[in-house]
Amino acid sequence: EDYIDALTATARAQHKDRYFTYLTSIAAEDAYYNSGSSAGFGIRLGLTSTNRLFVTEAFEGGPALAAGIDRGTEITAIGTSSSNLRSVSDIMTTSGSAGLTDALGPDTVLAAPVLELSTAAGVRQSVMAGAGPAVLSELAVADDIESGRLRQVPIDGLDLRRTLRAIWIGPRTPPAGAVRDLLAHIASKPAGSGYKRRL
Repeated sequence: EDYIDALTATARAQHKDRYFTYLTSIAAEDAYYNSGSSAGFGIRLGLTSTNRLFVTEAFEGGPALAAGIDRGTEITAIGTSSSNLRSVSDIMTTSGSAGLTDALGPDTVLAAPVLELSTAAGVRQSVMAGAGPAVLSELAVADDIESGRLRQVPIDGLDLRRTLRAIWIGPRTPPAGAVRDLLAHIASKPAGSGYKRRL
């Protein structure tokens, strides 16, 4: 105590130290931090001026990184199950940043919200890390299914097909590149293959 008083005497005389100074050892600090338990996701979040929520840092050993959620991942919706997901922009509009804190849940080990990620790669990585099942394009995970890294689960009566439209400016013939390649691929598929084409 005398040693601390001597070190801080000048600061105290200038009213810059109000007796909150203390000394500790590395061993004592390590013991302190190792005595607790982590109750969060192990991430730092950042919100843009347009209310987009991104992971700005994912800590080693944290549950988020273990689930494949790394720096740069965008979180687009939050809920406690897939049936009550709310978009980040909706939460911010109605409740502000306090609403985001509430949606992410309490800082306890029991917190288990459902997150919606913005990229197929982020979702795929989370599933591969054991975060749980997800709905992904068959094309996005074809190699993983073939190698056995992921397993496809058929669900009777669930039709997730969607309509995609290719549009471009100019003549009827699409410009060279991705649009033309996509349309050529669709046109090459036989009738009844699941593709409906109208060119």
